[in-house]
Amino acid sequence: FFRPFPDQEIIEAVSNLDAVGVLDRSVSMAPHGSTAIELRSALYGNLNIPVCGFISGLGGRDVKIDDFLEMFSMIKKGKEGNYYINGKGVR
Repeated sequence: FFRPFPDQEIIEAVSNLDAVGVLDRSVSMAPHGSTAIELRSALYGNLNIPVCGFISGLGGRDVKIDDFLEMFSMIKKGKEGNYYINGKGVR
């Protein structure tokens, strides 16, 4: 896992951004990806920045350019939330 999480370094790195996107390639027992949870925790009470959490590439699936473009578009709009990307056409 990633302990200790670099809270202060992350806060400094994103302090001038309008929104942040996080791509997790695994799921957790929570409704968010593990890295997105840690990022939200680090920002809580320090910065008010929308966090767009994405879960993609599950089962070793490729994350395609169109998937990244979709994610970037959502981040640019500041659409805070959690999203599953590239599940289209999966059987």
